[in-house]
Amino acid sequence: MLVFSEEKYLFSHFMKIVCSSDPDIIMGWDIQGGSLGFLAERASHLGIGLLNNISRTPSEIKIAAGDLDIPEKGNFDNLIPEQSNTDPVILEDAIIEDEWGRTHASGVHVGGRIVLNIWRLMRGEVKLNMYTIEAVAEAVLRRKIPSFRHKINRTSELARVFGIDFFSVVSRGSQYRVESMLLRLAHTQNYLAISPGSQQSLYPSMIIAYNLCFSTCLGNVAPSKANTLGVSSFSPDPYVLQSMKNEILLTPNGVMYVTSKQILHRVFNARQLALKLISNVTYGYTAAGFSGRMPCAELADSIVQCGRSTLEKAISFVNAHDKWKAKVIYGDTDSLFVLLKGRTVKESFQIGNEIASAITAMNPKPVTLKMEKVYHPCFLLTKKRYVGYSYETPEQTAPVFDAKGIETVRRDTCGAVAKTLEMSLRHFFEHQDISKVKAYLQRQWTRILSARVSLQDFVFAK
Repeated sequence: MLVFSEEKYLFSHFMKIVCSSDPDIIMGWDIQGGSLGFLAERASHLGIGLLNNISRTPSEIKIAAGDLDIPEKGNFDNLIPEQSNTDPVILEDAIIEDEWGRTHASGVHVGGRIVLNIWRLMRGEVKLNMYTIEAVAEAVLRRKIPSFRHKINRTSELARVFGIDFFSVVSRGSQYRVESMLLRLAHTQNYLAISPGSQQSLYPSMIIAYNLCFSTCLGNVAPSKANTLGVSSFSPDPYVLQSMKNEILLTPNGVMYVTSKQILHRVFNARQLALKLISNVTYGYTAAGFSGRMPCAELADSIVQCGRSTLEKAISFVNAHDKWKAKVIYGDTDSLFVLLKGRTVKESFQIGNEIASAITAMNPKPVTLKMEKVYHPCFLLTKKRYVGYSYETPEQTAPVFDAKGIETVRRDTCGAVAKTLEMSLRHFFEHQDISKVKAYLQRQWTRILSARVSLQDFVFAK
């Protein structure tokens, strides 16, 4: 146990520990109010530039104002200025340097070290009603002491693929990632930009399968009066079009592209995830007419129309097939819900795999329809809102309660609503008896009226 006679010696020892261990990453739960930011604010009132002293690149101006560089070994007492009433603005100006960092990132910057606000990172990783450290640890780890190793490993891989620094992965938006890859890869080929794609997601699959890119677009099949492509003037060479007439793809919106037979393959899961993410946002980037630097509405519309056309063909094919006696009751963007009346779970998996194989064979690679799961029973409420007992393999005996978009998983409701609705659905799925659901609800309402429930379940937190 260490005891210090004055607070300044405590800060001196803390700076010694940080500099001797020399960490690359500094993490805190509430980095601004209850961690490093709080310490920096307190140290500034004592005339100590904490962030500058633990930095790998200390500012010479701040050192001249009263701070001394911290050696790796030796006495740290001489690091504390004699006067403790020094103006904190001179010693540690802008501890939280910008408003965006205050509200979106860590807001605290240490030269040469990455500062992560774990509380903000967890808000993007898990969906909870409350984001206290106790609630997050219980939901994620079922423990009282959290660990964030997985986040560091995945973020490192994302940074490697995107070609940006570690902190920008968690603090910058999708446009920054897209432009980083566009410019980095285009430089090696002497191009202005490229449009990368990855497998298994609809829009990236459309980009790969039909070779939809800025560099392969040949313009509209019927030139407009303005004769433009995107935001710039463009006139395709008629001789080039004639020589490539057997290699031109015409998309549903009347735009011509050069075809390609190349297929991209990725091995590592984290790297494949990074490529899928960057490809998905690349589609949006092509249509960003206000903030984007390379807007091309024709390219964006081509991707959407190819995806819509692929989905409509799949729906018509399934509904018209007499062998399966199936009916598509819902189709949205890249998914199909197929109703198989009177079939068992195993029969549904067999038919589902046949449908997936047939649809995949109809489309150019790498467009793939995957058989994901069977719901039995299931409530399909509205677009992107459904719930049911899911089976992911024919051999699975115990179903999993799977809900999307309803109050059991939404964060704009309270715990009482989510828990009551989930238990009501479970009762109905297991017994198929509405009277049992009614009896359960009456018991719950009686408990609420008699104040035999936790008040925490009635707190709305976003």
